[in-house]
Amino acid sequence: GVKGIVIYRSGVDEFKAFDRTCTYDPLSDCRIAFDESSIVLAECSCCESKFELNFGSVSKGPATLPIKAYNTTFGGGSVLLIHN
Repeated sequence: GVKGIVIYRSGVDEFKAFDRTCTYDPLSDCRIAFDESSIVLAECSCCESKFELNFGSVSKGPATLPIKAYNTTFGGGSVLLIHN
């Protein structure tokens, strides 16, 4: 992603990867980051939209669209591939 990627470990060998660009105002300099109050949410630093890291869906607006998800492949050990 242009603003980076958030990686969430959803299981022992399962990972989710999402673009850090908030869907509410994608042209802003804002980025989503882990919400310190929850282990499964990310929050936009500007509009305070919250996104669930299991699916990328919006859990609190003003954003209405989910964040972009990437495919992941875990090769074991320390190899994690992130791809479209």
